[in-house]
Amino acid sequence: MRRRLLLERHDKATGDAVLKQDGARRVTRVRLDAEGWAVVKQEPLRGLGGWLRAVARRTRAQRSAAGHQALIAAGFEAPGLLDAIREPGRLLTVWEHVPGPTLHVAWSTPDRGRQRGLARAAATFAARLHTAGLSARDLKPANLIVTVLDVPVLVDLDDVVSTPSDLDLRVRNLASLDAYGQRAEPPLGVAARWRALEAYCAATGADPRELVRAVLPASRAKRRRG
Repeated sequence: MRRRLLLERHDKATGDAVLKQDGARRVTRVRLDAEGWAVVKQEPLRGLGGWLRAVARRTRAQRSAAGHQALIAAGFEAPGLLDAIREPGRLLTVWEHVPGPTLHVAWSTPDRGRQRGLARAAATFAARLHTAGLSARDLKPANLIVTVLDVPVLVDLDDVVSTPSDLDLRVRNLASLDAYGQRAEPPLGVAARWRALEAYCAATGADPRELVRAVLPASRAKRRRG
């Protein structure tokens, strides 16, 4: 009964309840029960080709579950998997809902002090992630929820990977946060961007000058790509 109700709410979701829509891939926020909400992620499974690709690279649901386990083991907060529902042509996973705005929304504020604080919080999160030997291939503000304590929580878990020595991916993570920060309204100022890199270096022991030389060109390149 609960599954049917969840699927019905997912399929009928509109407006702000649709968090992401990319073809047959769909992410919605639905009422779980009187106590709270859940996030439903839909992944298409089309024919034999889709099934073979899923076997070859695992489904997003499996990768997300592995990402969740890696984050929890490293001491991070991460939404847990509540249910997995396979139907003809699609796989749906139900996840805990993390309340709060995305970082993209939160740092689009005229309060420069809050912008600087959130930029430092995002960089500190990246530092913790990298120090734990992890990275996220798609670390961007839209995939980070800001809790009431201004602590970012990663909610897109399928691209969490173990990268103990992948400096290039770490730089790309920081460049991604910096580039998206330039799309905030208003854009992150120079002080906020510098404080973010300072926070990362303080947490990891990285050389600030070397980090700036690596991150800023990568950030500019990402902004040009859109």
